[in-house]
Order: sequence, then structure tokens, then C-alpha cells
Amino acid sequence: MNVRGRLARLEALRGPENGGLPGKTRSLKGLDHEAVCDAVEDAVADEDAGLLEAVDALALEAERTPRLRYEGGAMVPWLGDDGEQLFETHHFSYWLWGLGLGSWSLPLKMPRVILQAFNDKHCALLRRCEDCLTALPHSDGYRHWAACPTCGSDYLSYKQLWMPGGAHYEYTPLRHTLRDTPR
Repeated sequence: MNVRGRLARLEALRGPENGGLPGKTRSLKGLDHEAVCDAVEDAVADEDAGLLEAVDALALEAERTPRLRYEGGAMVPWLGDDGEQLFETHHFSYWLWGLGLGSWSLPLKMPRVILQAFNDKHCALLRRCEDCLTALPHSDGYRHWAACPTCGSDYLSYKQLWMPGGAHYEYTPLRHTLRDTPR
């Protein structure tokens, strides 16, 4: 095999420039919030539309819940730098923002199990499939993902939580959870 043949073979293994796995996920990087929400609705099966509405209701409820912090032996309102009350944010909202930023990709057909994991008040985005870039929410009942429900891969990473300035909608995998050699 010559150099051009090797190069062509390697390029065929590469995914789309913005991430994702052809035929399984697509990148929404650069799309505005409205386009991201439309793409998510299109990816959800008709029989799961009620579950998506339940997750959306949880996210809206969180946005109306004042954030509190522990100070001096009591829970007190958490105020921003401008003195305004801060409110909770559900990780489904962080997931939507992260889709637009390219932190993860949207499954072409949203697995019901992912929506079920988001349907928890205290879910968090702690894992991602490194083959298709699907975000895997961590919640009661959905803590131990053995394989990605989108592509079946077991190449799952954990999010680095101690990154300075890191946001919930940004994803930086822990280095030791990544394989040493590409697939």
C-alpha cells in the first residue's frame, strides 16, 4: 500500500469536522438556540414526545427555583454580583447550550433512556461517548453506563470537574478515561 492509500484510509476513519459519528449523531455547533431546540424535537420519537415535555417542564421548574446557599448556619438567597436573585438551572438546559457549542453531538434518533435520565431533578452531565459524542446524563437509575445507547460503543469518558472556569455546558474529558490509541 502506498502513502496515498494509507492517507485515504485514515481520512475515511475521520468523523465530521465538528464531531459526531456519521449515521448516528450530528453536530449542532454554531446553531442558535431555536435551531438546536427544533433539532432536538425532530430527533425525539413521537412516542417519547410526552417524556420530552416532562423533561422540559422540569427545566422550567428549575428556572423558577431560587438558588440558596449555606451561610452562618442558615440557608440564605444566593445573589449575583448585581444583587439579583440567582435561580437553579437543570442540566437539560446545559445540554442544550452544549449542543450549540459543540460539547457533544445530537443522536439522530434520541434514545428513550437518555430522556429518562434527564427526567430527574438532580441529573448531571458527567459522561460522554467518545465515538459519537453523545452526552450521557448521570441520575438515579442511570449512573453506570456500560455502553452508549446511541452507537453501542464502550468508549465512554468522565467529565473533568475541577477545571478552572469550566462550565456545565462545556465538556473536557478526564485524560485517563481516554484510550491511548485511536480506533
